[in-house]
Amino acid sequence: MNFSQILLEYLKKQGSVCLASFGTFSLQTTPATLDAEGKSLLPPGMQISFRPDCETTDTAFLHFISGEKSLTLSEAALFVRQQTGYWNAALEKDKTLIIEELGKFYLEDSHLHFKGNRVEAASPAFFGLEEINLSEVRSTRKSGSSYGFGKVLLWTAIVAGLAAAIAYFTVMQPELLFGKKSFESVPPAPQVATPVVQDTLKTDTLSLIQDSAAVDSTAVATPAKKWKPKKKKWKK
Repeated sequence: MNFSQILLEYLKKQGSVCLASFGTFSLQTTPATLDAEGKSLLPPGMQISFRPDCETTDTAFLHFISGEKSLTLSEAALFVRQQTGYWNAALEKDKTLIIEELGKFYLEDSHLHFKGNRVEAASPAFFGLEEINLSEVRSTRKSGSSYGFGKVLLWTAIVAGLAAAIAYFTVMQPELLFGKKSFESVPPAPQVATPVVQDTLKTDTLSLIQDSAAVDSTAVATPAKKWKPKKKKWKK
């Protein structure tokens, strides 16, 4: 791999890299946007950005180059200095620099500008999002009535078939849907009549009251004796 390819691979893994005497490359999230021709809608993804502020090359990047190119650390550092020196000389001479894997540099009013490339599928957050061709969408709209009607009929048939299958198995073979019963039906327990406990204290009291009333009703009333004055005998 050449230098820019190695740098791009490192960016995808680490997200940022600092190159001494040149600047810092990094990846930043970019929203969905139209392409330069306005024909396609690009999905959200990652885009390479750049800022010209770096004094020391990342040691981790030197180790990465050493592994990719089978170089010592000092040889990897020399490799970086040679590449950044070439980029600076090209910018000073031509005022523009195009790095195929990274993007385009250009000088304007003594200021360095950079337009970074998009890096598709660099993050799992955007996995599965695809580019939308707007011309195909427009053509689909024109013939969308018949296509949409056929699609509705297809989904209606699928849903109806699933509903019929579920209804059949629910009635005829419920074990396939709900599984076998884990226990047999338990017969209801016999009910035991609870004897009524009478209050013997109240019963005895009522009996005593009734007996007392009967005795009082059968007793013979004895009339009270009347008091009569005794006759005195007069002596002659």
